[in-house]
Amino acid sequence: MSAADLPLPRLHVITDNHTTAAAVLAAGAPAIQVRIKNQSDAAVLAECQKIMTHGAVAAPDDDDVGAADGATTPRVIVNDRADIAMACGAHGVHLGAEDLPIAAVRKLVSTNYIVGATARDPNTARYLQDNGATYLGVGPIYPTTSKANLPEPIGLAGLEKVAAAVEVPVIAIAGITIAKIPEVLNAGAYGAAVLSAISSATNPTKATVEFIEAFNLWITDALMPDVWIPHAS
Repeated sequence: MSAADLPLPRLHVITDNHTTAAAVLAAGAPAIQVRIKNQSDAAVLAECQKIMTHGAVAAPDDDDVGAADGATTPRVIVNDRADIAMACGAHGVHLGAEDLPIAAVRKLVSTNYIVGATARDPNTARYLQDNGATYLGVGPIYPTTSKANLPEPIGLAGLEKVAAAVEVPVIAIAGITIAKIPEVLNAGAYGAAVLSAISSATNPTKATVEFIEAFNLWITDALMPDVWIPHAS
């Protein structure tokens, strides 16, 4: 299966190291977002390559808890750096406001390569969707200390406005805990990107399983499809 055929998972675990990635992938994490700051390009590439290796080894079986989101191969998405994402063979890249424009990256990758972008208002969300975003990371939803200099949280009301404005999946981010999964999904989010509640947990493996179970419970109760499949336009 190529990267273009891979469904977009609902749970994205954010980490900056292969050790945590290995632990959460072994627990069935369906997607890793690699966010590494203040390191050389060579160091970031090396870490991403290690994570890709863990992803290949730790791909869950169909009957594993990791297959609960409908996919059997975990996806690796590199934040900010399209060049490193492509160099390490990642399944996608997530672009911030100061990174390469989506339209420029789309010229370098296949049609269905996962290209995420960040939005916090409907107009920006529609613009990014029109320029080729596969999904939108929307937030911060709640207050968080995981990342410095963030704007004020947009809350569930802001999340609902963005989700209603676009057709691509919306991934809620910032301050997401297990208890908040139902309310962000009910507000229109397709999934959530989680950092502290998993990567900084005492037991990231256990936390990953609990998040997957929370998604499964909501999907079952809401009778919703468990994955979104990207299609070529």
